[in-house]
Amino acid sequence: MDDDDRRAFKEKWEYRAAVRRFQSAFEAAERLAEAERALLLKEVASWLLQNLPNVISEERETARVVGVEIEIGRPDAGRHDDPPEAA
Repeated sequence: MDDDDRRAFKEKWEYRAAVRRFQSAFEAAERLAEAERALLLKEVASWLLQNLPNVISEERETARVVGVEIEIGRPDAGRHDDPPEAA
């Protein structure tokens, strides 16, 4: 077995160990009371969002003003994009 094979085996072994740890953690969470399970899963979700690249957060963004449009004309003329009123 050469170094590349050993490295590949070690990486695969570490991956499988990590998967089993996650499986065990979720199995343990199933035995918790509903409130504790929900709290734990929210914490896990937070960890995942912090560690996954290019993930869009579900938190609402704060609105900000990007510009103001001023229309000059008669105030009773209405806006140009308003549909004409039916007669």
